[in-house]
Amino acid sequence: MQGQNNQQQQPPMQFVPYYACLGTSFQPLVIPNIPKMSQLQPVSAYSFPVNYNLCLPKMSVQIPVIPNNHAVSQKKGNGSPLWTICEEEKEMSPLATPYTPNSNVSPSPTPSMSVSSSSTSMSSMSLNLPNAVFVKQYFPAFAARAELNMFIPSTLTEKIMHNDCEILEEFSSAAEFYYYLNIGMAFQINDSQINIFCVNNEQHVMFIHYDLHQKGTKQDLYAIAIPNSGHSAKRNKWEWKLHCFMTAMDIFQTFGVSANMLPVSSRKMTAFRTKLSTQWKLAQQIHPNAVKNAVWSSIQTIKQRKKRGRHSNLNKFAISENEWVQIVLSSWNRFPAIPIVVDGNKNGICAHWIEWVKPVDLTKYGGGFIGISCRYKQNDGWVVSSICLDRGDVVNKHRLVGLSSKDTLCYAKYFNAFNTKYTDIEWIN
Repeated sequence: MQGQNNQQQQPPMQFVPYYACLGTSFQPLVIPNIPKMSQLQPVSAYSFPVNYNLCLPKMSVQIPVIPNNHAVSQKKGNGSPLWTICEEEKEMSPLATPYTPNSNVSPSPTPSMSVSSSSTSMSSMSLNLPNAVFVKQYFPAFAARAELNMFIPSTLTEKIMHNDCEILEEFSSAAEFYYYLNIGMAFQINDSQINIFCVNNEQHVMFIHYDLHQKGTKQDLYAIAIPNSGHSAKRNKWEWKLHCFMTAMDIFQTFGVSANMLPVSSRKMTAFRTKLSTQWKLAQQIHPNAVKNAVWSSIQTIKQRKKRGRHSNLNKFAISENEWVQIVLSSWNRFPAIPIVVDGNKNGICAHWIEWVKPVDLTKYGGGFIGISCRYKQNDGWVVSSICLDRGDVVNKHRLVGLSSKDTLCYAKYFNAFNTKYTDIEWIN
């Protein structure tokens, strides 16, 4: 990638306040800007020992700019611009594994493509650092995500609950952290950001950008994956293992891979940011026809997950479609739409996309809030994609958007009052 591309500026993003019909005004959320990385300083690794006695040259690290190959300006209805991501229109096929790469996505840069790679290799040799050589882009044997492809030890996910954990971001449980890591890997695979390197002609390693940061320094932490030799790899399962997290400087000192060879954040890609910022305002006022035209009996219901046990009760909300439409319309556009990211890889679609959950108040029926997830499609406009009865599912998918804790607080009252009564919907005549 040419040096001049590294100097491109990301387009400014504008947000318009949305004022709900009831309650206090909804403040616009701020999408985190792409940080400009300057000189990296050596910091302690998450797991690997690092030799700090090395006299490293000062490096001006520049993150490569990913060209906006996805965003296509559309005009819909009133002339408002809409952007869609091309891979969303692929047909679903459960047999679409192993993963097939998307040629329209700019891959993570490799040493053979980088001007600075030769100087990095020479510096590594002169400083007696490990010598890393690019091998190939990573393509999983199974559906694009960590599950079945990369083993994530429970000892690693449980560290997130410890006070001495080096990761800045907080998670409510080890299970929530695992979900974040599992689906986050899918984003990086879809965006062609994971490469395999060979260190000193013997150790294979790859790096994953999860948008996690180190406490204190707030530097990016990258996941380090190594070949899995200690767990079952039958039928190509778990060929890799998530080993630890390290900063860019620690990776350079330990593996000899420079910062500009590391993966770029999927959440900071131009297509993702453009779609999120463009649809933010539009999703607050989705036309009621999306509700009226939906065939509700055929729409996926994400059921509330109950803990298994003999005392667990299944409480279905029995209602006709006509009554349901009236209930949904009574709450439509009254509350702010909640952005989530949906991973389609498990169903054979090698892509992920943004949807918007519209809260619906079922307090009158003792159910609290439930969610109606809507998605914008290029040919159909806004359509209802699912009914969300499970709080945890909405919270996990919202976390994948990558908003700051401060920006997420405005949704807390809906999450805290989310449905805990109904496990499913039963449609009656």
